[in-house]
Amino acid sequence: MRVRRLLAAVCAVPLLVACQPDPTTPSATSTSPNATVTTSPTPSEEELFRQASDVYRRIRVEIDKLEAAGGAKELPPSLTQYVTGTLEANLAALYVDTWPRDQKRRTGEAPVVVWLRLWQQSAPSGNVVALHACVDASKAEIRYADGRVNKGIIQTQTFFFGWFGGQLKAFASKSEKVTTC
Repeated sequence: MRVRRLLAAVCAVPLLVACQPDPTTPSATSTSPNATVTTSPTPSEEELFRQASDVYRRIRVEIDKLEAAGGAKELPPSLTQYVTGTLEANLAALYVDTWPRDQKRRTGEAPVVVWLRLWQQSAPSGNVVALHACVDASKAEIRYADGRVNKGIIQTQTFFFGWFGGQLKAFASKSEKVTTC
């Protein structure tokens, strides 16, 4: 009987050790006040992330075309199929009303999406998935009609997506100038 208890205790030790957290691995309970805790996407979030990433990249391509062309008379269908709401209105105000009048990106490299992540913080009503990206346009130059040249900037962008007519579209966004990605 004594041998069985000893054997059971010896066999249980590896199980207990295996269940102990690795002290070198950060855990949710040992984060600093400034740390951002992110969770892995569930399969449905993962699929939404994939779909929203695809839409976001298509929007970026169309915005790059608009900037290179110096704006447009109207937003092209190749862009409006992916945007709606305040985002569509803001893009129209910028690339239909402002860019054609006084600026055009003529030299330098196109903006680069350095990273793209799932945004899990506050979001507007109607949001089903949000993406947070860092876009580096520091190698681009914006040339104004009066001859001035400005360097591009680095910014984080958050795009909010919802279902509109059965299609995932970006309907709002926000951005912030940063010094590095």
